[in-house]
Amino acid sequence: MKEIKLHKMTLSNFKGIKFFQIEPEGENIFVRGDNATGKTSLYDAYLWVLFGKDSAYRSDFGIKTFDKNGDVIPGLDHSVEAEFRVNGKPLTLKKVYREKWTKKRGEAERLLTGHETEHYINEVPCKAGEYTSYIQDLVDEEVFKLITSVTYFSQQMHWTKRRNLLMSIVGNLTDEEVIESDPELASLMIVLDDRTLEEHQKWVKSQKAKYNKEIVQIPTRIDEITRGLPTLSAKVDYTKLKQEKELLVNKIEEIDQRINSQEAIAEGFKFKQGTLTRMYVDLGNLELELKKKRSKTLMELEGSLRNCKGMIQELDWHIQNTSQTIESREKLIQESADTMQKLRTQYNDVKAKRFQEPSRDAFNCPTCKQSLPEHDIHNQIAEMKQNFDSEIERQLKKINQEGLKEKNNKALLEQSLIENQKHLKQDIEDQEKNRLRILELEEEIAKEKEILNDFNPALDESYQRLQNKIKELEEQLDNARDQSTAQPEIDVKRSYQRELDEINLQLNSKDIIERQQKRIEELKGEEEKYRDLILDLEKDEYLLEKFTIKKVDMLETAINQRFDTVRFKLFNRLTNGAIEDCCEVTVNGVPYSDLNTAGTVNAGLDIINVLVDKYQVSAPIFIDNRESTNNLIDTESQIISLVVTKDKKMKVEVA
Repeated sequence: MKEIKLHKMTLSNFKGIKFFQIEPEGENIFVRGDNATGKTSLYDAYLWVLFGKDSAYRSDFGIKTFDKNGDVIPGLDHSVEAEFRVNGKPLTLKKVYREKWTKKRGEAERLLTGHETEHYINEVPCKAGEYTSYIQDLVDEEVFKLITSVTYFSQQMHWTKRRNLLMSIVGNLTDEEVIESDPELASLMIVLDDRTLEEHQKWVKSQKAKYNKEIVQIPTRIDEITRGLPTLSAKVDYTKLKQEKELLVNKIEEIDQRINSQEAIAEGFKFKQGTLTRMYVDLGNLELELKKKRSKTLMELEGSLRNCKGMIQELDWHIQNTSQTIESREKLIQESADTMQKLRTQYNDVKAKRFQEPSRDAFNCPTCKQSLPEHDIHNQIAEMKQNFDSEIERQLKKINQEGLKEKNNKALLEQSLIENQKHLKQDIEDQEKNRLRILELEEEIAKEKEILNDFNPALDESYQRLQNKIKELEEQLDNARDQSTAQPEIDVKRSYQRELDEINLQLNSKDIIERQQKRIEELKGEEEKYRDLILDLEKDEYLLEKFTIKKVDMLETAINQRFDTVRFKLFNRLTNGAIEDCCEVTVNGVPYSDLNTAGTVNAGLDIINVLVDKYQVSAPIFIDNRESTNNLIDTESQIISLVVTKDKKMKVEVA
C-alpha cells in the first residue's frame, strides 16, 4: 500500500493569496473561513502543483494576483510548494509561474512576451516532462481523482466507466461459476463445450425460427398433395383387378406364342408385331403423361393462389398489429411531449422564484429580545439567501435531469414510430400486390380448367404421330398376315390388350395415391418432430434467461458486499424480460442525485475506501463545504476539510 500524506503546503501570490501556509503534518485538519477567503484556492493550489489543474480539473485557469482595480499586478512570481510523506519518506514538489520579459535590440523598455513555469522535485529543478512523468509514477492522475474526490466517481465519471471499474473490483465471474450456483442450470454446462452461452442463445433463436417456418409450410404441402390425388371408384376391387391383369398377361403371352408359332408368319412379321406391341404401350404411357402434365400446371396455379391468400391473412395480422403499435407510440409521444412541457413550466416557475429578504426587525436576540447587530443580521440574511439559491439550483438540476431523460425517451419512441410506419406502408403495398396476383391467378386457373375439360390427347401432335405409325404398322401386318390362321388370334389379342391397358390405368392411379398418402404421413411426422424440437429449444431459452438473471444478481451482490453504505444497481429489468446495463449509485434505496450534501460526501468516502484498497494507494482528500456534514464515515485517507465560517481570514485547526 502506497500512503501519501500532506505535511505542509505554502502558497505565494496564488489566486490573490499573497502568502498562506498550512502544516497538517499528515493529520486531518479543518481550514475555516468566510466565503471568498481563499479556501477553494487551497484545493486549486494542491491540484496545480501535482497536475497543473484546478479543483474543476481545468488546465486553463487564472493564477495571477489582481490589484483593487482588477488589474494584474506585474512582475510577481506565483508559486506553490507542497511537502509530502510517501510511506514515511519525504517528498517536496514545487512549481513557480512567472512572467517572461524581453528587451529587443534598439528599444529601451522590456516587453512581456509570455510566461514560464519552473518545476522542482526535492528542491532540484527539472523539465516539465520529467516532472509529469515523476507524478505519473507516483500516482496516475485518473486514479488520483478516484481516491481523492468524493464526487468524481458518482458525478463526473461516465456510467459505463463506473460500471467497468466496479466489475474489475470483483474480478471476472465465469459462466461456469454461475451455472454451478444453481442445479437447474447444470445442463448448460454441456453447451460450454461447443460454444459460448451468447452463441448458444443466437443458435437457439435461429433454430426456433427455422423450425417454425417448416411447420407453417407443411399444411400447404399436404394440401397440394391431397388436391393432386387421382379419384378412385369405391366400387372397384383392386385385388380382383390384379388377378385379372395377371390372367390377361398370360392369355396375351399364349396368343403371342401361337401367333409366333404360325409357319405362315415371317420373321419380319414377328419383329413388326413386337414393335406394334411396344407402340401400344408407348401410346398408353403418352396419354397418361399428357394428362399428368396438364393437371400439374393447374395444381401449381392453385398452390400459388393458396400461398397468396395465406400471405393476405398474414399481412392483415401484421397491419392490424403495426397499426395498434403506431397508435400506442403516438399516444406515448404525446404524453412525453406533455411531460416535457410541464417540466419546462416547472423549470420557469422555479427559476422565476426570488429570495424574499426578511425584515431586519425580525432579527432579535433570543435572550434580551433586542435587535441583533447589523453585521449579524447581514450574515444571517446572506446565509439564508445562500441556502435559498442552493435549493433553487438543486431543483433546477433535478428538473433538467428529468427533462433530458424524457427527451431521450421521446426520441426513442419517435424512432420506433417511424420504423413502424415504414413497416405498415410496406405491408399495405405487399397486400395490394398479392390481391392483384390473386385476380391474375384466378383468371389463369379458370382458363386452365377450360383447357383441361376440353383436353383430348388425340389432338396432341406427338400422340397423332404415334397413332399414325401404329396404323401404318397395322396395315403392314394385315397385308403380311395369313388371314386364315393368324388374324383371329391377333384380333383377340387386341381385345385383351385394350382390357389390360384399362386395368393398368386404374392400378397406376392406386399406386400414385398410396405413394402420396405415405408422403402425407411423413410430413405429419416431420411436423410433430419440429414441434418437439421447438419445445426443447424453449426449455433452453428458459434456462438462458434464468442464467442471465442469476448472473446479474450475483454480480450486484458481489460488488455491493464491498461497500458499507453505498449500493449499486448495475442492471435494469425491462418489461419484455430483457436485461439492460446501467450503473446507478444509491444509499439506503435513495438515488445519489436526491442525497443531501452529507449523504454525497459519505457516499464518496465509502467509494474511495474501496478504491484505495483496489489500487493500493491513498492520498489526501479535500472536502469543500464541510460545514454541511457533521459526521464522516471512517477512512484511512488524510482529510482536509474546508469549512465556511464567519471568520474573515482563513485559520487552520487540527481535527
